[in-house]
Amino acid sequence: MNREKIKTLLLVVLFITSIILTNEIWIKVPSSLVPMFSKEDTVAEKSYNLKEIVSPKKYLLNFGGSDANHTVLYSGKDYGLWEIGTSFLKELFNGEISLEIMNDEEFLESQNNISLDYYFDNNLDLYLISKIINTNIPRKVYNQLSRVKSIHISLQNINYAVFSDGKKHLKIKGSNIEVRDLRKIVSLIREEDYKRYTSLRSMNYDSDEYVLLQNKYKVEKVIVENEIDNRESEEVNNIARKFYDRELDYIRKIEEDNGTIIFLHKGKTLKIYNNGVLEYFNSLDDTVIERDLYKSFNSALRFISNHMGFPQNVYLSSIEEIEVDRNQGYKFLFEYNIKGLPVKFNEKISSAPLEIDVFNENVTYYKRFVRRKMELPKETNDQSETVVIPFDILNNKNNFNYILKDYATENEINMEDLNRDQITGKILSSINDISLVYYDPYTEKSYENLKVAWIISINDRDYIFDIYTGERIGYDKMDGVE
Repeated sequence: MNREKIKTLLLVVLFITSIILTNEIWIKVPSSLVPMFSKEDTVAEKSYNLKEIVSPKKYLLNFGGSDANHTVLYSGKDYGLWEIGTSFLKELFNGEISLEIMNDEEFLESQNNISLDYYFDNNLDLYLISKIINTNIPRKVYNQLSRVKSIHISLQNINYAVFSDGKKHLKIKGSNIEVRDLRKIVSLIREEDYKRYTSLRSMNYDSDEYVLLQNKYKVEKVIVENEIDNRESEEVNNIARKFYDRELDYIRKIEEDNGTIIFLHKGKTLKIYNNGVLEYFNSLDDTVIERDLYKSFNSALRFISNHMGFPQNVYLSSIEEIEVDRNQGYKFLFEYNIKGLPVKFNEKISSAPLEIDVFNENVTYYKRFVRRKMELPKETNDQSETVVIPFDILNNKNNFNYILKDYATENEINMEDLNRDQITGKILSSINDISLVYYDPYTEKSYENLKVAWIISINDRDYIFDIYTGERIGYDKMDGVE
């Protein structure tokens, strides 16, 4: 009997010991290796797809044959353009590569062949490209370029990619890589009724932008409403619970006369305004003397994911290095698409729907202003197909004179000495970007009829024009003057 008791006791001790040892094993394994056991990482992973967030703002499809045989898309989701493109890059960097610098003429010639270009909203750090393809990019590539504005993939018999920052074009050639899927998609789009674009450089202007040539473009009508309504008390309280991760019993709540609701607790401040804007502030306890992009970006994604989540079709639009009281960090901006077009906001209200300041693991500021698409009866969705193309907008006397005044001031040019043809060429050569967008004018209503607009960026100054009337609308991002 005593022997049986001893056996039983030994089994119990062994069982308890095995549990303790197993627990020790899991504790010692880094959470990055076993994300399924990390509650925080699991929640974040369900809320966003990194490949969708770090994605192009527009796609240039080159069909070959002529300068006008191109088209531009602002979303590649329907065709899987980015998904297949990243698979190509993964295969490229997993093999042996050779590097070569292309000049502007060679790069333009390659774009006139069957190929595909991915354009990012700002120069994107190669490190993030490496992360989304889950493959190390060789050091010799970093030595040539650390950031890219565009990625060009040739779909000819000889396959290669060109990483460009707008000034340097780095040709990256590997072994034979399969591009059949990308070629099929490009051929499929070519067979559709695609919109024809041509390059400004092919017209002897010193700009790499492509412009629409035809004045027919069908765009769906979109009405949006504020994501947050601070008149709904329970909705506001639920948001506060998410940010403070606790019930509100010990959190101070202030309701101001202008409708702003403020929550305060242990150095953290949450403000929800009556126009649908949310702002969050937190103090930085420790000095951050060295910024880390990987840590900061992960912290930003995790924070947004766990605090109301990401809007649909969101993408990273800007990374900016910041310094506050000698602390080194990053500001990340995120934007989103509706019905395949980027949404741009009136600069008065917000530079981007999501803005977040991060110092490695510490989030000190977060701003959110998201508008959701409202469902409309089908018969009210379509708008006029006749549009004003960018060339006609710039040829409009009022528009041209407005841009000319800015250009002359910035370049210290005497207006009386200007030759119209020469200055037109200089202005067209100074175009940094031309994009079709939904523009939210924000007239301080909880809902808004978005305007379809061209944003033409000249010397990094944005000019916004109604696509149907050609009239200038909105605010210029540099000086905020209407």
